[in-house]
Amino acid sequence: MGHSPSKPSQEPEVSETVKAHFTSKEIHKLHADFAKVAADNGTITKAQFMTTIHPYVSSWTAGNIFLERLFDAFDSNGDHEIDFNEFVEGLSIFSRGTPEEKVELSFKLYDINRDGYVTQRELYKITSQLYSAFYNEDQSQRIKEMVARLFDDLDVNGDGQLSLTEFKLQAMKEPMITDFLQQFLAEPASQPVPIPPS
Repeated sequence: MGHSPSKPSQEPEVSETVKAHFTSKEIHKLHADFAKVAADNGTITKAQFMTTIHPYVSSWTAGNIFLERLFDAFDSNGDHEIDFNEFVEGLSIFSRGTPEEKVELSFKLYDINRDGYVTQRELYKITSQLYSAFYNEDQSQRIKEMVARLFDDLDVNGDGQLSLTEFKLQAMKEPMITDFLQQFLAEPASQPVPIPPS
């Protein structure tokens, strides 16, 4: 079972990024919702995440592929669990982050093995899976050609992988890679976080 929700007067400790994107009231509500499902150690599993995140993303998807990758991107220490700070940090960038923060989140979505680089295979695999899931079209040949072209142009040291810096250049050069992610990562900053009914 989960923890009981924190008292409203207790301020959860969060990063400056989170404070820049969410109000204190929103942070308290997110903390209370998270605590309802968190284990005694204050974390949630991937399965719990997929259920917990739905109220905040339901306007565009119920797609498991994207949510699985989103879990891995939020799981900053790679322990296969998400604590409240990882959850609220990821959600703050996901829903209200700057364009640069969102490109960095996109990079984490593509970096399957979490080594700090995106390989041609990773970029192709995730792009084609997400494109097929969201658009119900097979664009595998087009995506394969685009990924090969990007690596020819942007993998300046020829090591077969893109660093975050190279990936940021790619995001400017070939918007298809991040366009469909941006649909899901870009919500107007003026909108409140959708709070699910209690």
